[in-house]
Amino acid sequence: MSRLLGKTKEMLELSKKISNCTQIKKYDKPDLKGDPESWVIVYSLSEIEESCQKITQDLLNKLNQAEKPQEVFDVLSDIREELRHILYHIKDSEFFKIVV
Repeated sequence: MSRLLGKTKEMLELSKKISNCTQIKKYDKPDLKGDPESWVIVYSLSEIEESCQKITQDLLNKLNQAEKPQEVFDVLSDIREELRHILYHIKDSEFFKIVV
């Protein structure tokens, strides 16, 4: 399955659209250090999309096919790592971090 946010062009277009929301602009850093919140949101969503696809299209199938306890544990560890990666990107955005 292809990614919706897998290309820079689409990401830049979405970032521009998001940057027009005054509710999002309030999260921009006043000293202009770091990326605008609109870009952080888009990048985070792209990374979250990638991890979700890895879990749903690869790791769940591997987990279902795993037979030995160590194989099950290894796949669960891979899933945990993807979930950690998702959580990192949720926390990276000022707008999204309210959920954690």
